[in-house]
Amino acid sequence: MNAKINNEVELSFDSGFTEMATDELKKYFTNVKNRWGIFNKDNHVVISLSWTNPGFVNYLTDAKAIVKGALRCSKSNLIDFKIISKQYVDVASKKAYCEAFEYKANDADIVMCGELMAFRQKNKFYAIHYLSRKELNEGNRKLFDNIIKSIKINP
Repeated sequence: MNAKINNEVELSFDSGFTEMATDELKKYFTNVKNRWGIFNKDNHVVISLSWTNPGFVNYLTDAKAIVKGALRCSKSNLIDFKIISKQYVDVASKKAYCEAFEYKANDADIVMCGELMAFRQKNKFYAIHYLSRKELNEGNRKLFDNIIKSIKINP
């Protein structure tokens, strides 16, 4: 399946995913404004793309600060949150800063893992969130990698 997000980012995803409505996004993210997401119920994986509105402040920051700020807000609601790795990755020929992490959900005794990466596109930032049950991460990671490889950014 294909999606065009914010009239700028195009990506493809497996048919096992369904697009998330706003109420579904709120289960996973505190801020759902300027956010699109997909969920694979069988594999217990969520992938979302969010973006900032164009603005002067975007010129004063970088992708690393976007990721660190988002994780700082997120981890206050999570148990045993820990960063696993930090690296730069390629997303549609853009240099994206990425941090991988693990945590326990507040409402269940399930260990989750995920990644948050961000990159600049013109005068805004895009952030990609990946969340998976840890025991299913190996297979889910392949699905996520395929989505990342499929991303195209319209000029």
